[in-house]
Amino acid sequence: MPFLAIAIRMQGQSISRSVNKPISLDGTIRLVHGFGPPGYGESPKQDAHVTYWAVETEVPLAAIADQSDFDCIPTKRLKLFFPGLELDPLMKLPAAKWKDQRVTIHGKIHCADTAGEMTSIYMVVENIEAVSKH
Repeated sequence: MPFLAIAIRMQGQSISRSVNKPISLDGTIRLVHGFGPPGYGESPKQDAHVTYWAVETEVPLAAIADQSDFDCIPTKRLKLFFPGLELDPLMKLPAAKWKDQRVTIHGKIHCADTAGEMTSIYMVVENIEAVSKH
């Protein structure tokens, strides 16, 4: 199924990217604390506390699904997934060395289809590096 992602910018400018295709995003790496199952914040006293790595962008990112039921709500925060490292402790993941720093992240974005993905759009990370000076 084809998807299109758009970075929304001020003054009506936008950058289009396809979902599940290589993309590079500039943003700040954050360690985010939130609520997990069963209610993902609807019942804070009963819900599990979760922590995950995310990138925060300066402008919202919108992924627009073509011929799909997914509802990708524009977001400035994307949860980061690291293939093959799902069982590693948070502080051993590649994002840890970049905590609270501006970086360029290379990977693929996807529309979330479960609450466990935590953000409406998430990113499967291939590489993180310092923001290059233009």
